Amino acid sequence: MLESLTHESFAPYIGTEFRIHINASTVVPAELVEVSVRNNRVPRASWATSSEPQREPFSIVFRAPLEQPLPQQMYRVEHATIGVIEGLFLVPVGITQDGRFYEAVFS
Repeated sequence: MLESLTHESFAPYIGTEFRIHINASTVVPAELVEVSVRNNRVPRASWATSSEPQREPFSIVFRAPLEQPLPQQMYRVEHATIGVIEGLFLVPVGITQDGRFYEAVFS
């Protein structure tokens, strides 16, 4: 599923809740707060592995509660409309009084 996701897959769901699974019994609610298209650079010829069109790089940022810090790792993430996303790599990118922020980058 990760390969088929684009920034358009997430943009309509800014402000909605996603559920991040820490383990089988612990789930952390998180709000999608940002979807950003990244600078699109031309890959080096030696990096090109396929003649297939490549998706435009983008990132998404979630805000989760302060009480439950999430380490940098892969997570199972669910959304009511998008469904289950297995193996989403989240990186902590900030903290404010409003919550902890986590980013996933898609290239």
